[in-house]
Amino acid sequence: MKIMVIGSNGQLGSDLVKILRQEPDPFEVISLTHTDIEITDPASIQRAFTAHQPQVVLSTAAFHKLELCEENAEKAFAVNAMGARHLAMACETSKAELVFISTDYVFGGERDHAVPYQESDAPAPVNVYGVSKLAGEYFIRYLMEKYFIVRVCGLYGISGS
Repeated sequence: MKIMVIGSNGQLGSDLVKILRQEPDPFEVISLTHTDIEITDPASIQRAFTAHQPQVVLSTAAFHKLELCEENAEKAFAVNAMGARHLAMACETSKAELVFISTDYVFGGERDHAVPYQESDAPAPVNVYGVSKLAGEYFIRYLMEKYFIVRVCGLYGISGS
């Protein structure tokens, strides 16, 4: 199976590339960094898809620094929402499956929430980062038939932050 990992030099992406390449039965991994693909540019995405023809796209790319997202909402939406949209469109056209790494920051609006969130809970983001990632999720759901959205609350791994 050919897996394209976008954001492969980040904390999560680099750990995933290592795991996917391990024996036995390593996957064919296409490791792309920001210099290889610009998810805010559909033409850049198309070039990568044409060159590599992935079966699965694992997107770990994000604009995730909370303070910077608040200061530059346009960039947060360009990367986290429109970037997800562009990837979803390319995946749907090429019949590749998309695994989109999202965040638990899509929740938080209910200050008195006393139990762990579940998949069926209504999102209520409280910051630009959460809103932009949720917008990316909605684009993916709208544009694709088969996709995976993974909401993570924190990252731990070998690479460190």
